[in-house]
Amino acid sequence: MDTTDVMMGIGPLPYVDSEYESEDMRAMVDAMIEDEASKFPITAKNYLSYLGQEYTPKFTSELLKNEYARVSTGKPMAPFDVKRYKVAEPTVGATKEDAWRAATDHVATQLEMQHDRIINLELLIKYGKTAWLEHTKELELVKDTAQTQLEKITDDLEELNGTRAAEQQDAGMRLLDLQAQLTTFLDQKLEVQKACYTLERELQYLEQKTQNTGGAAE
Repeated sequence: MDTTDVMMGIGPLPYVDSEYESEDMRAMVDAMIEDEASKFPITAKNYLSYLGQEYTPKFTSELLKNEYARVSTGKPMAPFDVKRYKVAEPTVGATKEDAWRAATDHVATQLEMQHDRIINLELLIKYGKTAWLEHTKELELVKDTAQTQLEKITDDLEELNGTRAAEQQDAGMRLLDLQAQLTTFLDQKLEVQKACYTLERELQYLEQKTQNTGGAAE
């Protein structure tokens, strides 16, 4: 079936035209969609085909490069290293002052980190509840704003669809009236043609009769 023939069967009044529910019309529309989709060279499955088979991203960071290689090979992520957070006395060179000094500095670093964590926890206990309540209020405001916008858009869509339906139903009634008028005019035209044909036959008969009568009188 030619696309032009299909387009001729699809009207602009979906709220009025009932033929869209027929299986034949659905098949016509599906055929049009498949024909249009076949014109696109790239599909969801091969959208990277233009990059070639050997494409590899170029990373400027060594960390990203190594991580991409790990993910590409399916290797699991290395476990989190907690050795630097452990505090222990030196086992190698335990009699050397430098080893003990390094261990002492490490302990001091860990103590400072724990002190900072305690301060952060105290601040969280003191102000965290209020901060989270304010943050929750902000999120509620964002949600209410989005909900209001969604309701407005939904109402606008319903109003638009209602307007379209009313306009199309009005247009459908006018089309039906015009179609009825056209049918009436066509019927009248047919009657006029029949009358003209009958009159022409009668006229021909009378002319022939007149000619025959005139010839007999002579």
